[in-house]
Amino acid sequence: MKELYKNILESVETDRTQNIDKHKNSRVLIIDGLNTFIRCWTSIPTMNDDGDHVAGVTGVLRSIGYAIRQTQPTRVVVVFDGKNGSQSRKKKYILSIRLEEIKTNLE
Repeated sequence: MKELYKNILESVETDRTQNIDKHKNSRVLIIDGLNTFIRCWTSIPTMNDDGDHVAGVTGVLRSIGYAIRQTQPTRVVVVFDGKNGSQSRKKKYILSIRLEEIKTNLE
């Protein structure tokens, strides 16, 4: 299992060195870390030698590595929701819909 992690990280480092001459903000990749982790955790049934479910970690590393190889970004930002992150987003979305309805009714 350690060899798998090592190979994944080496491939990411190789990709990074190929992009070293570009401006650091010329191509930014933003990844929803929590979504990627949950998706990998539920869809990949990988277990380590002790029987622990490790698909979240290996899947996230592979997914991020794949995205890096496909898009060739100069910078990668992995973002995780904070406390009650999805709930606060839903509240903001609902509020924006209500504001649009109010604007429409006033016109």
